[in-house]
Amino acid sequence: MRVAEVMSRNVRTVGNWESLEVPADLVRFGRYRALPVLDQQGQLVGMLSRSDLVELATPRGAPRRYKAVDLARAQPAFVREEVELDDAARLMLGKHLSTLPVLDASGRVVGLLTDDDLDAVLAGRRAPVRTLEEVPVWNVMTARPMTVEEGATLETAARMMLEGGYRHLPVVDNDGNLSGMISERMIREKLGTDLGSLYHAPPEATQDLVGNTMRPDPLTVRADAKLLDAFDLFADERFAALPVLDEDDELVGILSYVDVLNWLRERARSMGEPATATPAP
Repeated sequence: MRVAEVMSRNVRTVGNWESLEVPADLVRFGRYRALPVLDQQGQLVGMLSRSDLVELATPRGAPRRYKAVDLARAQPAFVREEVELDDAARLMLGKHLSTLPVLDASGRVVGLLTDDDLDAVLAGRRAPVRTLEEVPVWNVMTARPMTVEEGATLETAARMMLEGGYRHLPVVDNDGNLSGMISERMIREKLGTDLGSLYHAPPEATQDLVGNTMRPDPLTVRADAKLLDAFDLFADERFAALPVLDEDDELVGILSYVDVLNWLRERARSMGEPATATPAP
């Protein structure tokens, strides 16, 4: 059995340039105990553990914001997706790792192999399957999403989407509060062209403001809500992405139908035939 058959594909990562807030950013980890840290070229440069952030949040009076680059453990171990699971297990056991990033041939992080995944294989089964009523939104959402300001131009928003591969962006006001959502479709309809052909759009359209095009007062979902609640919104309201708020009404993530589909894909895989590989001790 190869690593690609067992690894978790719903990969969450942290940019080494990001500023992390404790304890708010703990929700980014979901079920993982560590997350890969990437540079601006998308290359793996370290690992950030949940325990590191928990320790920082414990002392009274400790600062609440930290640079990921200062917290990441450099030169992390990794494994290729085509590697045999036995070899990956030896690496994790030898280095006492709970989470191992999985890279493809181009060096891109495509998965995470956890000790829970190994435990499931050792027991001759897949990991327990959770239902839509059990999974919280924070476990599936994309945490700390890129945002765009109301006063930005549509050209700026379009370029952000193109460069980041986004189809939806939460819109914030001057105080950083959520005020709307803008999608690729909205911009495309306003410009009369694909985002990749901005130079064909009328200048007056590209320089129009995001606030004039966005959908104001968007429906939101709570980070601790169950995935079924968001699933109902996708089905009933026909929204493709929802901003995720914490208990203080702060924007902490975005949940798209793609995130839900990826989770459903992993769920379907976990319902497959029992695994039958035994990693070497």
